[in-house]
Amino acid sequence: MQESIHSGHRTRMREKYLRGGADAFETHELLEMLLYHVVSYRDTNPTAKYLFLAFGTIDGILSASPEELMRVPGVGEKIARLLTSVSTLYGLRTAAASSKESLRPTEKKLRSMVDQYYQGAYREHHVVFHFDNRYRCIGIDNLRAAKDPIGRYTQKLAADMLKRPICASLITRFYPPGFPTQLMVANREQDDRLEEALEEVNVRVLGKAETFHGKTVFRFDRGRMPYLNSGSDERPPDPSETPLVRKFLYEAYRGLYPDEQARKVADTLAGECRYLSQILEFSPFTFQNVGISRSDAIYLRLAVDLNLRRISDRLHFGRQHGYDEIALYLGARLVSRRDETVMAMLLSDDLRPIACKVIAYGIVNSSDILPRLILDYCAERSARFVILAHNHPSGVAISSGADRIATSTLLECLEKFNVRLLAHFVVADFEYCDVVAEIKGSTCAAEFSRRKTAFDPERRKNE
Repeated sequence: MQESIHSGHRTRMREKYLRGGADAFETHELLEMLLYHVVSYRDTNPTAKYLFLAFGTIDGILSASPEELMRVPGVGEKIARLLTSVSTLYGLRTAAASSKESLRPTEKKLRSMVDQYYQGAYREHHVVFHFDNRYRCIGIDNLRAAKDPIGRYTQKLAADMLKRPICASLITRFYPPGFPTQLMVANREQDDRLEEALEEVNVRVLGKAETFHGKTVFRFDRGRMPYLNSGSDERPPDPSETPLVRKFLYEAYRGLYPDEQARKVADTLAGECRYLSQILEFSPFTFQNVGISRSDAIYLRLAVDLNLRRISDRLHFGRQHGYDEIALYLGARLVSRRDETVMAMLLSDDLRPIACKVIAYGIVNSSDILPRLILDYCAERSARFVILAHNHPSGVAISSGADRIATSTLLECLEKFNVRLLAHFVVADFEYCDVVAEIKGSTCAAEFSRRKTAFDPERRKNE
């Protein structure tokens, strides 16, 4: 018997999603995949299309009541409950934005953390603290017992980076009284080699600290400290976020499982996702590695991506949109990225968005914006106006000195080729600032209104 061409379709869709993420799919395809979790055998593509015919947008679908959803052909109680449950994650947008758990790790705060860890220690210790992209401590490794702390440890760390979003580390040592000075010098050389090895696996070393006779001394090059380049000093993380994380996760899984099982999955994830923003950032692979099934991991990532599409799908290319709408769209596209990513949006002469794509990737605190990439993109689509946006993984939408220098250079360079940079947004947790506006003293919002009026067909007819 000949095998159907649709055989293995769901597996292929999931594999494509794991490889390329949400950017590789249209919104109705993401909805189709979400429905796999409650529809075992039937084709879910027609149901997804009926939902869009009935409500128009993904925002309309996820905002509808269960009664309204069940009027759509193919939608029963299970699907209605699933979609209602998924819609609760939309609250992450405002909750994560109002939560300022980002922490710029100044020397004083790092010293306090190291001193607290070594309080009461009496033997030699060699410890590495790990931080995520917001410089929150997410792991501690003790290397003292390792025979080959550089070779084996970096291999282990490379594997751990798939499970934990490690972006930066702090290398520390504790020496008891009377420790030989010669061994201290040898250990410093070893730490220098460890720093080079960590840099090889794209982990920034914040510094190296030595605690001796109750005093902690830091060794680092202040010019290389990445946390001084972006963000600002915010309040420490609020531990009360954990119950809120658990609540969001429980509500999300209620549409998939009975209450008891939904609570169990939420408790498992809440042990790892201690902050609201981590739910937005984690990949399916990360979710899987914290102890939940592959299917549950894909479900949660799909639920988050569909709620982000509620925002980004409001912008339609070829139509007139305002300054704030464009900023919100770019923020939704960048909010779940762990590393700095630069996006360019091209606009027509009447400032209608015509194209948008990622043009550069960076590491946790930096990215290279190359004028040639922007000019090539503009030439490809015959555009004279461009808006740039990049995210601050630190979670704080404040431009750095490097942002302002790069933007000033781009303004001058692009102007020579008759290309105008209208705005350069720095986005984080749906908040944003405009670097071009900071340089020039005003935003281009008024220009969007003037261009819209100038190209308004009704106005031309009246004239």
